[in-house]
Amino acid sequence: MAANDSVRVRVTDLVTKLLEYVRDGKRDANDVARVLQVVKDDPNFIHQLFPEETGRPQVPARNRRARHLLDQWYDIYVREFGMKLDLEEFRAIKIPPRRSEFDRLIVVLKGLTLGQIVQVLQKHMKIDIRAGHLNSITSVRNTSQTYAIWVRDYQEADKEFENMSAEYLIGKQIKGITLEEYFLFELKYYLELGLHLDIKNVTRCDGSRNSNGNVLIASWDPDDGEVIVYWYDPLDAGSGVRSRQVIA
Repeated sequence: MAANDSVRVRVTDLVTKLLEYVRDGKRDANDVARVLQVVKDDPNFIHQLFPEETGRPQVPARNRRARHLLDQWYDIYVREFGMKLDLEEFRAIKIPPRRSEFDRLIVVLKGLTLGQIVQVLQKHMKIDIRAGHLNSITSVRNTSQTYAIWVRDYQEADKEFENMSAEYLIGKQIKGITLEEYFLFELKYYLELGLHLDIKNVTRCDGSRNSNGNVLIASWDPDDGEVIVYWYDPLDAGSGVRSRQVIA
């Protein structure tokens, strides 16, 4: 057997075994897809995957996880939003220092609108917004520049903030998630796990307001199979309506 034929047989065997591992849950499907996407898109993929073998500087261990998370968002913006982005520029996005328990990174691109996010999210699920027109919703963090935030990687809103109103937390200088950030969180969570946020409780998006000055709340309605967004008085509080803290 020729050398090239032998290599092709090895590649076929490896791909077959890899697909079996993904099927059986022995390998993370999203991580496998990300690696294969690099192989498919970049003829020089070896430089990205094995920089230590190609003479390129290695990324410090403390930065490898951040780069991994940025690469995941790069894939989402390219595949889901149809954006044309430069991978190296994307990897240069500034990430705020992470605090303990804040393991979920959310990247919001410059110029991204709430309408664009909703449009992409609607490819995967129904959304019922009962808090006013999208154009009437304003957020404390706008998209004049690309930015990244950390949130707790909870399916349900932060239990630390039971019975605390939006105004109370603002007074304590605790930053809350915006509706845009929440929708991006929901999108990535669903793409990764096939699950939805807030199936038992409700996230209060303290970082966003409607035209009447009310904060917005969002959750998954299992009966109607949709994400529902309502308004909520910023002075009200409850055990099941909770904020999600943001590190920005």
